Amino acid sequence: MTGETYTLIETINALKDLFVPIESPAEALTYAQLRTGLYAYFDLSYDPTLLYLQETIDGTHVTEEAGGYVMNLYHLEVCGCEPWITSQVMIRVDRSGEITWEDAIPVYMTTGFDCAD
Repeated sequence: MTGETYTLIETINALKDLFVPIESPAEALTYAQLRTGLYAYFDLSYDPTLLYLQETIDGTHVTEEAGGYVMNLYHLEVCGCEPWITSQVMIRVDRSGEITWEDAIPVYMTTGFDCAD
């Protein structure tokens, strides 16, 4: 949305036209989520129904480095049958809008017997 007008973004180049150059951590985070479909989780709290695969799990944060930004986002399964695994994915976004997928590590999984489409 630009002002009072919605804009249909049909290509990655059209998305880049809106964001590049990426000049702040907030812009980098928004752009990365739109490009990757990954989620930002800021306030993670213990859920006794989950099986944790890491001792600590960091909420999403963006770090500025030379030429761009590095952040941790989350991939989660939303379709199929359990167990559903959520992974933390490190993403690098440079100021020109190029994205590099770094490490991904599973952080927790569900323990139920549900299915969803």
